[in-house]
Amino acid sequence: MNYKDLKGKTVFDFCNDAEILAKVTGFSEPLESKEYIEGCTPVVHAQMLQSLAIETKDNELYNAAKKYEDECWKELHQQSQETGLIID
Repeated sequence: MNYKDLKGKTVFDFCNDAEILAKVTGFSEPLESKEYIEGCTPVVHAQMLQSLAIETKDNELYNAAKKYEDECWKELHQQSQETGLIID
């Protein structure tokens, strides 16, 4: 799986099992919080995808999500250098 395929994706694109989504998202009713989760940053999406991969034992998804997270952090760092954005 190419990490670029994960851009713009959330855990909801890979799973619809409410129990697994609750573990991954940290919300007891993840489907009710879907709008909130979809509004999170790409770094958070990548981290949730890694958690989903661990939960489902999907090594390919984990590796792609980890690479995606690394790329998101690099992009944020570059943006901060150009704009003075503070990464907290």
